Amino acid sequence: MKFPIKITPDSIRDSIIEIKYSSRLPFEVMIGYIFNALDETYKYTNRPAPFTKDEQEAFQRASLEFQVGPQSIFFTDTIKLDLRPNSLIFNCLDKYKGWTVYKAEIINTLRQISTIKEIEKYTRVGLRYVSEYPETDIASCTKFKFSFGIPSISSDTYAFRSEFSVDQYRVILALQHKAQMIMGIMNDGAAETKPISIIDIDVIAKNLSIHTVDELFVFLDKMHAKEKEIFFSLIDENYLKKLNPVYE
Repeated sequence: MKFPIKITPDSIRDSIIEIKYSSRLPFEVMIGYIFNALDETYKYTNRPAPFTKDEQEAFQRASLEFQVGPQSIFFTDTIKLDLRPNSLIFNCLDKYKGWTVYKAEIINTLRQISTIKEIEKYTRVGLRYVSEYPETDIASCTKFKFSFGIPSISSDTYAFRSEFSVDQYRVILALQHKAQMIMGIMNDGAAETKPISIIDIDVIAKNLSIHTVDELFVFLDKMHAKEKEIFFSLIDENYLKKLNPVYE
């Protein structure tokens, strides 16, 4: 099956890549090593990463006193890197700009981090995409059909979660049909909500022993290809035609 290289709109709300590593050093020490390894395009905060341009400019790296806080986050204009014990968590800031741009930013970051000799190997990789479809019936955009023992009843909202193995990966697939998302607060104090259907696909590779970032980059491309395969195998063919698919 041939998959599109681009769809419009892509409806991706977030893309998360988690890379676990092993190191001889405590996590608090590794934060300092990573801080020193990254170049001046990265800003640091121990608070939730800012998202607007004005807020980003308020967090210039040179003006910050380095302190280990409840969160240790580095960010550029494109991506955020959240540090957890033995874990690097990337996700996009603002709108997802496509795999080519996203991967290039991550590769640039990992190349700098790879100069830290105390990182022994990479042991686990997770690649997760969350797509949102406002005011859309999940059955109209996917091949998924939900029913139960009372045929006369049609569910207003439901959630489905499945875990399965494919090739060398563990996959967690979660679908939500018309979940009520809070969009704001109205003048009378009531919450303003909108029904949103969600496709959430998490592709995970465990028990790895990757020692070089070049090997890690090849692995990320393979995982992204598997993510695309699962997503487009799930999407209804007629709905896909409405997304202006572009093929190579």
